[in-house]
Amino acid sequence: MPIRLTQREPVGDAWLMLHQTYDSIIKCEESTLAEFSLPVQQYLVLRVIKYAPDPVNSVVVSNWLDRNHNSISSIVDRMEKAGYLKRVKNVNDRRSAILIITPKGETLYRKTCKTAEELPKKVLSVLTEKELKSLLRLLHKIRENTFEIRHIKDKVSNVTLTISKKRTKNNLAE
Repeated sequence: MPIRLTQREPVGDAWLMLHQTYDSIIKCEESTLAEFSLPVQQYLVLRVIKYAPDPVNSVVVSNWLDRNHNSISSIVDRMEKAGYLKRVKNVNDRRSAILIITPKGETLYRKTCKTAEELPKKVLSVLTEKELKSLLRLLHKIRENTFEIRHIKDKVSNVTLTISKKRTKNNLAE
């Protein structure tokens, strides 16, 4: 049964709708990736390592995903134990390790990629191109405001552009 929102509190209704939408998207991702036995957070880590500018370390991953560094380190530990990635000493900065996707991780990523990339298309297919552009503009505006409220510099605003550039470069190499 659909949830009815009131028109008396549009800010509260919008806030609740954002939470419910986010939660529902996460559940869609979880069920989509479940067939590969890959948690969403691990898929996202693989994706960042794959498309972020090199070199990628756990700090880069935590910034891109806007997650606590400790939680990313725990995820990376589990992924390393599973054989999906490895840490390699950074010759330019001995304090950090570069994250490299192993052949096993690459195989898993390639298997999940098509399925995972189809999900956003399926979820967002209810929107026209104009609505999609408006949604993107509005979400960007909200995200930028959250960065201001949190008193942080924009850590991830160039992610889309960088991912697109690196994806194009990787596709040309394949």
